[in-house]
Amino acid sequence: MAARLSSHATADTGSPHSNGQRENTMHHEPHRELHLDHTCRSLHLPAGAVLHCHAGRLWLTRETHGQAGASPDIMLVPGQRHRVASAGMHFLTHLRTSGPAARCSVELPAPRATLRRVFSWR
Repeated sequence: MAARLSSHATADTGSPHSNGQRENTMHHEPHRELHLDHTCRSLHLPAGAVLHCHAGRLWLTRETHGQAGASPDIMLVPGQRHRVASAGMHFLTHLRTSGPAARCSVELPAPRATLRRVFSWR
């Protein structure tokens, strides 16, 4: 099941077979990190969200149903980031050649004129 990220974000608590269990992460834990072993995670990301790579090598792509062109393949290494251009379903995985696990965080776009929130998950 995919996580849908917004200013009131929820995220999956386990694997793609997590039975849809969700936890509220914005109100109690505004900053957590996502650790990826060798699984692919699907995330619904809003336009303007920024994915930050902290460890390992990450591969990011998105669904392009009904849109012209191929899905972009984005590779990130520690210290790099990618700003999401179009809202939609994105897929994130750890590249196996980069070590035991990858770590990243997602920074959501600021809702209107309020403070920018940072969201990441484990």
